[in-house]
Amino acid sequence: WPAGFTGAISLALDRRSFRGIGSGEVVEPSSGAVARALRGATGPITPRLGRARRRLQRAKRESSSLVRRLGAGPIEVLVDRSRPGDREVADRVLAALFQLKIPAKISEVSASVFARRVASGNCELYIDHLLSPVADSRWQAAAAVAVSDPSWMARSIAARRPSVAAMEARRRATRKLVPLFHRAMRLHYRSDLFGISTSRVGLISYDGVFTHGKPRKPRRKRSR
Repeated sequence: WPAGFTGAISLALDRRSFRGIGSGEVVEPSSGAVARALRGATGPITPRLGRARRRLQRAKRESSSLVRRLGAGPIEVLVDRSRPGDREVADRVLAALFQLKIPAKISEVSASVFARRVASGNCELYIDHLLSPVADSRWQAAAAVAVSDPSWMARSIAARRPSVAAMEARRRATRKLVPLFHRAMRLHYRSDLFGISTSRVGLISYDGVFTHGKPRKPRRKRSR
């Protein structure tokens, strides 16, 4: 997609709606690739529809292929069926496309099909999770750039210039990745396991782990 098109989608998104994603987890809506916890600027989270529509019109004037594609039928938003929360995210993305009068549909596929189609480029828009390699703002920004511009990122690292400002500027220029929100790390483990923790770089530490009692079964909700 042209950068102007994905930029219009980013402007039209109401990122406040992502606060309700999941159940009881910490979600930080953001239009930037660096989380506030890493001293990053989260960017605007409210929709800016006037700017979004003007950006879309400009993108159409600059790209006849974009006009042809938007007139050919609904845009497909690909979702991994094994991650139920991603369908909620896709629904909110569709709401932004609706505001831009862009027809779209959600396609839920298996994890293997999702990975294969994304790797081969056989998709239009897709919902995915980007994991930062370490808990550092520069590398979190670099991971976002790697989605659309890995060769530029490699040259920047080789020149010892992986600054957040440079990475974010490059990401905004290419616009292949549109940040939606940052979520806290989640661990699922048995209820009789205690002392498990994570290090500053996100690695699981088992140094103080011990077990006590028996695993508890989840309570069944009473039917009314």
